[in-house]
Amino acid sequence: MRSDDSGEALVEFARINHFTQIVVGSSHRGRWQELWGGRSIAREIARLAAGACIDVHIIARRNVPLESDQMAEPVDES
Repeated sequence: MRSDDSGEALVEFARINHFTQIVVGSSHRGRWQELWGGRSIAREIARLAAGACIDVHIIARRNVPLESDQMAEPVDES
């Protein structure tokens, strides 16, 4: 199996190995960026996997605190 398209290669690998689920992170690109500037790999994987009867779980991105936020002292919530 060889493909220049990473989404296609992933779904083909999953199909060949009888995977039933794929978990991917969501795109950091906004919806407008996807519409104007190309595709989201997560959406492409979901589209391709649907035809192979593979469930795709797209995990929402989380905001990572800045280094300065990580060094702040913890807040006592009691």
